[in-house]
This record gives sequence, structure tokens and C-alpha cells, in this order.
Amino acid sequence: GDTVFLRFCEDRKKTMETVLQLVRKGADMDFLSEKFFEDYAFNLVRAVGYFLINLKREKNFVWSAMDFETYKKFGQPEGVREMAADNFFRGVCGVGYGVAILETKKGVVNMSFRSKKKVDVTKYAKLFGGGGHKNAAGATISASYDEAIKKIRTTLSG
Repeated sequence: GDTVFLRFCEDRKKTMETVLQLVRKGADMDFLSEKFFEDYAFNLVRAVGYFLINLKREKNFVWSAMDFETYKKFGQPEGVREMAADNFFRGVCGVGYGVAILETKKGVVNMSFRSKKKVDVTKYAKLFGGGGHKNAAGATISASYDEAIKKIRTTLSG
């Protein structure tokens, strides 16, 4: 998962050797593939759709956000923020990265940054006290939803 399904490997040779060892030890790749790519809860897919329909573009990035009340209406699907960022936000043409923003509970706003290979999003996550990897990073802000959105947009656009 951390390699976004083998697309972002720090050491591709080592990663592929590890995959080969897992297969040799009996890892069921069909089962894993199905669980990761073909077994989504209905409300998870709907919540990703919400992120996509509300996607906005700034000069150098795209972003979308979901407040806690909306998140609750979808049943608080685990992984929705990461799924939207991994599968869609990083791939938008003409921008270097995307950020999916989710208020996971009142006053707690989480961000998932995802980028193309050449853009290091840890520098953006660190602006909010977060961290991560070059192409996948995250951060959390303790603030109201509206305050957090304003701070994120101001910080990233400035």
C-alpha cells in the first residue's frame, strides 16, 4: 500500500524482490488485487464521488474537502481521503500535486498530499506539522473546518 501498489518505490529492485518472496511463500496475488481494487463498500465509492465532484484547481495543485457532517452521512468510510488522493488527485494534468482534506471529527482536519514523481509533498505537509514520503504525505490541523480550509488554501497558494 505504501508504494501505491508498486507505482512509487524508493528502491524498485528491492520492492520487486520482496514481492517475489511473498509470492514464493504463497501470497495470493489475485486475492490481494481483488481486495485492494475490486471490493469497495458502496458508501466509500459515493464518498470518493463527493471528493471528485467538489474538486477545485489552484495554480499548482488540486484539492477537495469534506466536512464532518458530510463524512458522517456517508458512514465515515475508512480510507476515503487516501483513496481519492491516490487514485485521482495526483494524476490531474497540469498540476504537480493534490490534497484531499477531511474533517474526521469536529475540529480535527486531516490532509493527504499526493504528487507526481518529481514533486516532493513532504515540504507542504511540514508546513502544517506533518510529514511522510516524497510523493505521499499527510498532516492534521486542529481548527474548525472553515478555519482549516482557509489556512490550507492561504498557505499552499502563497
